[in-house]
Amino acid sequence: MTKAVLQEVLDLIKPDDKLEKATMEHVEAFITRLNKILGAKAKVKLGGSFAKGTWLKGDHDVDLFVVFKGKADSDWLEKKLKGWKARRVHGSRDYFHIKDKVTFELVPVQQKHVNITDYSLGHVAWVNKKGNKDDIRLAKRFCKAAGVYGAESYLHGISGHVLDILVIHYKGFTKFVKAISSWKPQTVVDVNNTYKGKALQVMNTSKTFGPLVVVDPLQKTRNAAAALNQENYDKLVKHCKAYGKKPNTKLFTAQPLDYAKLAKQGCLVTLNAKLKRDKPDVARTKLVKAFEYLHKRTKEYGIKQAGIDWMTDTVWFVYKEKSKPTIEVIGGPPVKMEKHVKAFSKGRKTFVKAGRVWAKQKRTHTTPGQAIKQLLKDKYIKERVSTITCGKQSS
Repeated sequence: MTKAVLQEVLDLIKPDDKLEKATMEHVEAFITRLNKILGAKAKVKLGGSFAKGTWLKGDHDVDLFVVFKGKADSDWLEKKLKGWKARRVHGSRDYFHIKDKVTFELVPVQQKHVNITDYSLGHVAWVNKKGNKDDIRLAKRFCKAAGVYGAESYLHGISGHVLDILVIHYKGFTKFVKAISSWKPQTVVDVNNTYKGKALQVMNTSKTFGPLVVVDPLQKTRNAAAALNQENYDKLVKHCKAYGKKPNTKLFTAQPLDYAKLAKQGCLVTLNAKLKRDKPDVARTKLVKAFEYLHKRTKEYGIKQAGIDWMTDTVWFVYKEKSKPTIEVIGGPPVKMEKHVKAFSKGRKTFVKAGRVWAKQKRTHTTPGQAIKQLLKDKYIKERVSTITCGKQSS
């Protein structure tokens, strides 16, 4: 049963021979053309999942590393890419996107390792030496379905590099799932046994702050899984346990959020967002900030659940209260603080109760939906999303 499930998934996600041949021929031709332009100063090498042979059907991003003999130079590379319509992306070291049937990501690296990206080709060689290609494909699709794939700052998930290490460490997908099902509150994976079981005691504490510590096989002082947060760690463990109980193909497919089900939990408010034209990681991080702002400012309605649906960039909230009275009572200062009482009472009808001044006033909003619509006009929100509109509030 389990083997049949995994084979069915592989048939869906693994490129067939014809697609793989056509894609790789296009990639290799692109690399050849680019190398002629770059000359002797730098050389382009294929990286990422295409170099590892772990890419999935439908993947359109190809990692290329421009290896400099000396210091990596983004400015020099940009000049060489004129005519290719390359888009510069800012990072710890600026890199470039070029669209040519697929999206090529050109990352400057150097032979002397000074930047984390300089180790990337070494990781490719490490994975290719170890194998488990189809198992890595399965793990990638599995984690995408669980909503925990991606180490970007807005996701706090598990990176492809960490998945490579885990699948290789646990010797295949099935053992990978079984092992994760038994993960404790904090797990350490030291594939090379570098620290002899004492990674938490020896590694810098700043590297071991988090639910998962994966000692990088090429950079022993680095926790490759530092991006993973507790929420996604727990989601991954739960997803693995579900597979252990009943292996099925649904666990390899991201399920759309059931808004009808959420609406039954309380008062549902959804917002449709259009992101800023930034680097995807930056744009979605800004959406997270907008979400956090709305979360904080609408707590008075009692938030039961909330989140962002990254399949559609939809922000959603489920509140305990669907409405509040038109008139609210607000507390003022103690009566003995005359100066403050005078300021509080200006323009208000007040009364005294239990030694304090109180006042009744009309609410500016009586539903969560109204509150959010007002907040969407705030400068803080407008600076972080291109547009965001509030849908209907469920009853």
